[in-house]
Amino acid sequence: MTINQIVCDFRIWTTLAIIAGIYFLRPRSPPFPLLNTFPNDFRGRKARSALHQHAGKIISDGLARLNSPFCVKVPYGVKIILPHTLAGWVKANKDLDHKELVKKDFFAGFPGFEAQTVLHSADEALKTVIRSKMCQNASTIATMSLSIARGLDSLWGNADSWHTIDWYKDTTGVIARGSSSVFVGPEKCDDPEWLDLVQNYWFLPNPTTCRKLVTRARIIMNQVTAQRQEEALKAKLEGRECSQFNDALSWTQAAGVKGEAGDIQLSLAMAGLFTTSEAFRQILVEIATHPDIVPALRKEVTEQVTTHGATISALTNMVLLDSVMKEAQILSSPKVALERIALNDTTLPDGNIIPRGSHIMVESMNLWDPAVYPKPYEFDGYRFLRRREAGDTSSQFVQSSADYHVFGGGRHICPGRFFANNILKLALSHILLKYDIRLQDGCGADVLPMGFYTMVNPMRQHSSSFHIFLHETSTFLNIIHNTTSPTQNKNTMSSCTACGKSPPEVSLKKCAKCNVTPYCSRDCQKDDWKAHKKLCGKGPPPLDTHVSNPFTRLGDGTWLHDRPEKDVFTLLIDAYRLRVDDEYKFDGIASPDSLYSGGDPVIGFQRFLDSVEHKTGLLPSWWTAETREECLNIGKSGDAYANVHQKVDKAGINQHYGDDKFAMQLRMFAEAVYGRGPGGTNGTAMREMLAAAEVGEGPRHMSLLDASRLR
Repeated sequence: MTINQIVCDFRIWTTLAIIAGIYFLRPRSPPFPLLNTFPNDFRGRKARSALHQHAGKIISDGLARLNSPFCVKVPYGVKIILPHTLAGWVKANKDLDHKELVKKDFFAGFPGFEAQTVLHSADEALKTVIRSKMCQNASTIATMSLSIARGLDSLWGNADSWHTIDWYKDTTGVIARGSSSVFVGPEKCDDPEWLDLVQNYWFLPNPTTCRKLVTRARIIMNQVTAQRQEEALKAKLEGRECSQFNDALSWTQAAGVKGEAGDIQLSLAMAGLFTTSEAFRQILVEIATHPDIVPALRKEVTEQVTTHGATISALTNMVLLDSVMKEAQILSSPKVALERIALNDTTLPDGNIIPRGSHIMVESMNLWDPAVYPKPYEFDGYRFLRRREAGDTSSQFVQSSADYHVFGGGRHICPGRFFANNILKLALSHILLKYDIRLQDGCGADVLPMGFYTMVNPMRQHSSSFHIFLHETSTFLNIIHNTTSPTQNKNTMSSCTACGKSPPEVSLKKCAKCNVTPYCSRDCQKDDWKAHKKLCGKGPPPLDTHVSNPFTRLGDGTWLHDRPEKDVFTLLIDAYRLRVDDEYKFDGIASPDSLYSGGDPVIGFQRFLDSVEHKTGLLPSWWTAETREECLNIGKSGDAYANVHQKVDKAGINQHYGDDKFAMQLRMFAEAVYGRGPGGTNGTAMREMLAAAEVGEGPRHMSLLDASRLR
């Protein structure tokens, strides 16, 4: 053959391409010992079967035999399993990324999988909305409660005799109703077509069906969006206040989240329905299997709803229910956590290399270690309540710790865990007060092994064995409707000052000037203005003295110096309150003496002042035991704003002080006190840059990685 014939012969090029493909795509040798291997298992069937049925045993045997990283064969490759002693290293390592792993495993970027594309976009705008609006929004609790009540009436019924429910459909349906009331709003939260669509989509039947569901979701959401825009325009033309929507559809549009509204809604459904529904089923089975704990749970729910109504405070103070939820969560926890992909070749602490592109996970077998949790395979609904009462600050359902990573950890901790906590407690509270539940004789808390994971068996037992009976006691809604909650009146915008209407009938907003008095519309505010203007603006005033170069002062430790006593007291109170909110939001930590755990925040504020006093030079020279006591008294019984009994967040702080960087100042002061920023961040580089700008040095080069979670 001539050279031209060789060059033009497609057979030669095809052969070379096949050889190159085989070479470059050949399976790499595992970097660590591979455990689940079998002779002559060329297709990997035995390896997959062993992992599917006995993942826990494979991991335990590997730890006992090697006590070092090892590999397991999974259907689509090999995963590296690290011992849980390396969990802290994994969480802190920026070369190990969870988002990129999920994007790859769940086909982000492919048609039909747009929900994953939106959720894991580079700007993380949707996750920011989840953290800031969905999880910390107390005004959605009443809306979710009403939606769950309607869902139970529709799906579980009101028959006064023992009857069964469709185990899988009617449990997922309750969670779908509650979450949709916040995700999509009033137009579609009870719509059967929409509820079926979101429940079917996250099950991922096949790509073709997924693409059809995405198309339909886009059509439905575009119709809702167009209808809202039309109503807003009509209201504007008629000179009246347009309706305000307190849901994710509205929040994501206001935040400028990129993507189709239908894609965003499917993304929320995928993130919120499957894991929350699984947790819901596991908790129900444990409660039905252990009926002796039901009276105590009913007593707690009744007391909290009677006292606080349908509020965050009521849910936070359901500490026994929280303990039961976490106990059920552990019993069905995955055998692994902290799944990551290596973005670069990464060196382990022992010197071994994790190759770039490797999938890693950290084993969680310590959850079943009797030295960590006595009798780990036996349900003990009081286990985490006892630990909380003993001072364990990581015993709450939403919290992660050095040994507990069900919700992930570090910068990749689940942003929706607080929302899941709220919806689970609401649903369980309704069920505890309205129904008796039981399993058929001989049926237990059966779980189905799914490799590293487990799920409540949807077929073998519970479809026909989960019985419910209408309970005789008052329902959750009856208790709320027959009770006036003093806590709710004090700490939340319970009703419009002018007309008396309350959520969910209307949406309330505070007066922009005083940031205290609630109204449902501009008309109501106008009607009340004659009376309100005498008080408006007489709420918490700004600081009496504004110091120059605050970030420079933060750097040299004189931020509180040269200020009046009143200003110092106010700043200490607000630095503590924001730190408590940050720890709850970013770390999942609520200390026993925190508002978020139902404790006495005054004790927490005292400990904060102790820490400030131990840092030489942070407090002004006039600080004494007497001024400390005065500061404590103001924190305990101060005005409607500077009070440790009131929660704050970043947006509220910045609005109150009229400075979009004031929350940053408070965070940096607290970092000087504790030695670390919220979520393990380090604000030094940001502080130095802002300090340089204050004295005219111009911007400096810095890395924003450490500040990335403080949006």
